Amino acid sequence: MLKAEIRLLYIWPDGDSPLLCINLVRLSKGEMMGVRHNADDQWAGGTVGLIG
Repeated sequence: MLKAEIRLLYIWPDGDSPLLCINLVRLSKGEMMGVRHNADDQWAGGTVGLIG
């Protein structure tokens, strides 16, 4: 079983609304996301998700 975490990176140009730049999708077989929590568990990988 895999768990997924999706992180979104936004920038805010001065005087403008937020703009989505890129995202990061992390996959793990551990209980929680984060290196400290998954020291002995296998990481499944990471990638950029496509937004349609």
